[in-house]
Amino acid sequence: MEIRLNNITFSYNSLEIIKDITHVFESGKLHSIVGESGCGKSTLLRLISSLISPSTGNISIDGKKPAELVSKNEIAFMFQDPTLFENRTVKENIELPFLITGKRIDESNIRDLLDIVGLGNFLNYYPHELSGGMRSRVALARIFSFNPKILLMDEPFSSIDEIKRAELIRELEIIKQTRKVTILYVTHDIAEAVYLSDQVLVMSKAPAKIYKMYEIPFQHPRSIDLFNSIELMNLAKDIKQTINNLAKIK
Repeated sequence: MEIRLNNITFSYNSLEIIKDITHVFESGKLHSIVGESGCGKSTLLRLISSLISPSTGNISIDGKKPAELVSKNEIAFMFQDPTLFENRTVKENIELPFLITGKRIDESNIRDLLDIVGLGNFLNYYPHELSGGMRSRVALARIFSFNPKILLMDEPFSSIDEIKRAELIRELEIIKQTRKVTILYVTHDIAEAVYLSDQVLVMSKAPAKIYKMYEIPFQHPRSIDLFNSIELMNLAKDIKQTINNLAKIK
């Protein structure tokens, strides 16, 4: 699904956080949003998910209002905290959204996703029996089991150690290639953004605008070797320099 932002401005208590953003997020692509802390990256996701409303401007998704898609469970939001229910097993946590909405549980889809994220043998485990990385894997499988059209991800792997985070990023890349989903991904890890993305957007300081866009040239599917390649590192270095230069602007 294509996401269109038309002159979006958002203010909170007279403080302008986002100002006059116009942009089109192409359908089926992964778009990373990077920039300094507090520049409005997470606010942008919340606007698209209709958790908050723009002060001016409008957002349309394939010509529809975001709230309409949220009501149909076609927009999913993955936060930093996996938020699993401790009294439910891995399988039951993934099935819960289906029970709430009354949708038919697709057992084979759930098992396929758990196999991809390496949890095929942990169906009957409880969250307290899992590591932080494994809990994030459950959250990732739960999000995709519902087959959302749009997935908003707000630093979903930031609390995971570097090695486990690399594994989760690779698993997200694998899942994305089998699902028709538009993903907006907020992260502070620039190499992570370059590896996953079709496009990286650098946001300016608040009141935030889109300062620069990078089209990522690497073809999908992407191997894990790309993560440490000179080409990726050079592109990540360029984006980091852009963010550092922005930090110096008063």
